[in-house]
Amino acid sequence: MKPTLWLMALCAILVTMSCKKSPSLHGVEQNSKGVANPAGAVTFKHPGMLLTASSLDYIKTQIASSSEPWNTTFIALKASTWASLNYQMQGPTTLITRDPTIIARDGMNYKSIIENDSYAIFSQALMWKLTGNNAYADNAVKMLNAWSTTLKSITSTGPDVYLCASFNGFIMANGAELVRDYSGWQAADLQRCKDMFRNIWYPVIKGIEIPGGANGTWDSANAKAIMAFGIFLDDQSMFDAAYNYFYHGSGDGTIEHYFLPSGQNQESGRTQSYSQLGLCNFEELCEMGYNQGKPDMWVAKDTVIMKAFEYNAKYNLGQDVPYNTAFPDVYGKWVYPAISTDSRGSYRPIFYMAYNQFHNRLGAAMPNTQRVLEQYTAIEKQTIGTVTDGTGWGSLLFYHPSAGGLTPVGVGALRWEFDALEGWGGVPWAENSKVAVANGQLEVSASIGTYVRAWQGSALLDPVTYPYLAVKVTQIPKLKKSTDDWAIQAYWSTSGTNHDYRYVSKTDMTLLGTQVYVIKWAPKSGFYDGFPTFPATSTTGGLYLDFGDCASGEKAKVDWVRSYKNLTDIPTN
Repeated sequence: MKPTLWLMALCAILVTMSCKKSPSLHGVEQNSKGVANPAGAVTFKHPGMLLTASSLDYIKTQIASSSEPWNTTFIALKASTWASLNYQMQGPTTLITRDPTIIARDGMNYKSIIENDSYAIFSQALMWKLTGNNAYADNAVKMLNAWSTTLKSITSTGPDVYLCASFNGFIMANGAELVRDYSGWQAADLQRCKDMFRNIWYPVIKGIEIPGGANGTWDSANAKAIMAFGIFLDDQSMFDAAYNYFYHGSGDGTIEHYFLPSGQNQESGRTQSYSQLGLCNFEELCEMGYNQGKPDMWVAKDTVIMKAFEYNAKYNLGQDVPYNTAFPDVYGKWVYPAISTDSRGSYRPIFYMAYNQFHNRLGAAMPNTQRVLEQYTAIEKQTIGTVTDGTGWGSLLFYHPSAGGLTPVGVGALRWEFDALEGWGGVPWAENSKVAVANGQLEVSASIGTYVRAWQGSALLDPVTYPYLAVKVTQIPKLKKSTDDWAIQAYWSTSGTNHDYRYVSKTDMTLLGTQVYVIKWAPKSGFYDGFPTFPATSTTGGLYLDFGDCASGEKAKVDWVRSYKNLTDIPTN
């Protein structure tokens, strides 16, 4: 072989070896650096941020067949202020800011204005995609045209300028992406909108890392906004910057720095709300990457994002989780000495997207996340408090059980198996009740002569879909009066008024076998204030198990509490 040909062959072999990939990880191939195809998406898919043409078609099919949870969530979206065809644009303004000094000086709540208009643009664009009604697209385009014509700067005297640009820019870009193919959006107007993102939004956050450092929600928010801008603008360098920062950035908001292998994240000790905001940023980054041919992001660092959702869900369900008090914060400024109880038991609308990825696409079990979906966020709505932090509406947009042919989560079904308390405790007004979990059972006790009661303050009461409530009770304490019996009471609120319904086993419960007691939510007498019916729609309320006036000091023992669609579905033991 001639020397020149031999060298060319050797170079070809070396190039091939250098590009050889390691075995697949959960069906995703990665190279030795953990970065698949670092050169980027090459050709961008549109729409291709959090929603694609195929995912939108799937959602429309579910709505057309009135399938749940899509239909109920769609109705809630349509009824929201942001999706109303009569939405009144609050801007545009020449500047946007979160700076309270500027807001006070000008007498304009710039923060509220851009948050609501950004989310309205996304909501109207989404409604157009789901309904085909051009009036929604016209509204979205009208707002985009107004902002792109008027906005000149994003400013602040402090670091909040980054949050203003990242969160609002991300949501607005998602809306623009959905209407980019609308025939009623003139080419010149579309170009002006692109110029606005490139020349006004992007420069504020182009460095991604926050100068001087910050908690990881800050730079991860910048990264997701820049990835969204890159997709909308077909800008490979922007997309790659966000993608590479996700893996190799120097701030706290990277896959390497934000998460420990246990699932604890850098803000688990800050508040649970901020911890969930960090999860929101990362899942939205990963879903955009997935839609642009980068499934490696979701499973990076040994699927640590899945572990992080399970960790967060488990703790907020009332269970203990390990906590590293010496989290290796890269700046040494934001280290929290203990896991935070602030906002514990509250849930941002973020859990469907991760569940869809790891359970529906990859077939992994996510028992804690599933319980959050079943019991607390069966319908994920966007709220004023979290508007523009993320897209929300996960039970409409990010739940595709057909993706893996897996059984859908039992949305709206109550299920407590008592491997942990999960929010159960003594009834607030029964001062002597004690509640504990032991050997997979809920144990309820009280002093002799006082009431044995257990309380769950956050139960999704759904009398239409799941009318049967079943409780397996293996031990009932001896009561003070022979005429007494144990009961289940439900509380909910209508117009600020609590209502109470009591079911007594001998007259209102069905006994299956010897230990499974069943009630059916139905209008009967027993309401304290005369309201004759149980709520007709899903209502978050309270349940308590009332085992009566204790005569012996014995404990009540409960194996599980569940709700069912049909009586025949309930086990007898």
